[in-house]
Amino acid sequence: MQNTTNTYDSTSTTSQTVIKGLKHNLNCQMNTEKNVDRVRFSKVNNNQIYSACYQLDKGLKSGLIYNHSITNTTFVENYKIDLKDYGILDFRLNKTEKLLFSGNSNNSISIFNLSDNSITPKTNFEFKNTGSGDNINNTTNIIDYNEDSCSSLVLCGMNDGYMHLFDLEKEQVVSTNKNHEFAIWSGLIYDENIVLTGADDSFIKLFDRRSNKIENSLNFHKFGVTCFIKDDSNPYQIISGSYDEHIILWDIRNPKPYLSKKKIGYTVWDIKQNNYKNKNLLLVACIYDGFRIYENNFSEEGSSINEILFFEEHNSIVYGIDTRFVKNDNNETSLNIISCSFYDNLVINWTI
Repeated sequence: MQNTTNTYDSTSTTSQTVIKGLKHNLNCQMNTEKNVDRVRFSKVNNNQIYSACYQLDKGLKSGLIYNHSITNTTFVENYKIDLKDYGILDFRLNKTEKLLFSGNSNNSISIFNLSDNSITPKTNFEFKNTGSGDNINNTTNIIDYNEDSCSSLVLCGMNDGYMHLFDLEKEQVVSTNKNHEFAIWSGLIYDENIVLTGADDSFIKLFDRRSNKIENSLNFHKFGVTCFIKDDSNPYQIISGSYDEHIILWDIRNPKPYLSKKKIGYTVWDIKQNNYKNKNLLLVACIYDGFRIYENNFSEEGSSINEILFFEEHNSIVYGIDTRFVKNDNNETSLNIISCSFYDNLVINWTI
């Protein structure tokens, strides 16, 4: 690990695109040293972001985790940690942002201590062999953590279809279940009892911690299920996305049948939802088709999702996206977006 204060070249702050009444401002961009797949805004330290990398080079896996300060014109590197033996597929931060925990390419979860100017390893926990063969190729594809609860549980979704619930305080697995036949790509700790997972088998599974078993199995999507979010307008409603290019709205209390369904025409990898200027927006990472913003009028009565912006600045496959609201000197609110693309090692800071 090396603490640095590198400043990266920025792009022009005057770049704008207007599509169907919505425009974006391209603030600045940077290149990471390895392939970048996840980015997240800090919720504790203003104007800081975390980004994580996963590099596969001649069969060798490695990773990086960065912390940067950002302005409208620059990224300034505060610190980083170079990971020689594994790459990062997903990561989260605890409420105080004293801990960062990651899902890794070597069948493990790692916990890191964070300070104002450094990141240091705390624990690396490798999951036990699940009986499905050699774990050398098993990966922790996704993790989820409920920031709204007092729980220390982390959901880990594995490439072999297993789900582990890991306790950050005890640093041990407290529950394990074979939820799927194929790789898990999405997960959501809905509340203290219900956990959702979605996988390459196209199923959504609802696991109940009280009974320690699957209580519902949903086959809404035709291909792999890649993401879940709680609908901002109704906490009982879930929005799911998939390789099948559909976004589906359903109610967790009575999931069958689903409430509404819309094909957007692009693979859905991740979704962020924001209420901005009296519009409910869905920001969607579409892997091979960039980042797209939709005006969301999903409801039980119908499915109106209209594309209002295509962000064209990424030229490689896209995975990671995060958002926050910012105010300018005139006290006007903008939606600030951080996004990344994989093979070109690119992170972009932009606003709408």
